Amino acid sequence: MKTKLRIKLKPVIQRHRSHTHDMLIHETINAKDKQMSDAVQYCQDNNCRGYAALQTGRFPLIKDPRTVNKRLDGYSKGHQEHLRILTEDEENSLVKHIKNKNRCMQGLNKKQTTNLIIDILKIREFNNKKKSHRTYNKLSLNAKRTLQTNRYIYFLNQR
Repeated sequence: MKTKLRIKLKPVIQRHRSHTHDMLIHETINAKDKQMSDAVQYCQDNNCRGYAALQTGRFPLIKDPRTVNKRLDGYSKGHQEHLRILTEDEENSLVKHIKNKNRCMQGLNKKQTTNLIIDILKIREFNNKKKSHRTYNKLSLNAKRTLQTNRYIYFLNQR
């Protein structure tokens, strides 16, 4: 008579973080944000960059001076507007146009969508060159690269 060996494995238990632990993490994040805003203010007052601000030793929670430099240049936390190819309005109008074409059974393939994106960028570049009193919508580095190569490498993956 053969017996089957049965092994009972203990279930893996996730370590529960307590409310106190969560509060400590939250306080650390808030302290870093406060020190970051203080470092930016220090740089603006003393006309310096992030490296000089961190050399003072007043901001021990900030490890990388490049983060201070990014904040000084206007790139805020979590927003990557400087990397976008299309603005929010242009993207919304493009999505609306593609949806309407699909409803009319005239769907666009990737090449047609790419050409449409390049046309939008050419229009924005032309409007930026005109001397008028409208607001200037600067092309991002990715948008400039798209215009130079005449192809849109990263297909729309949003929405």
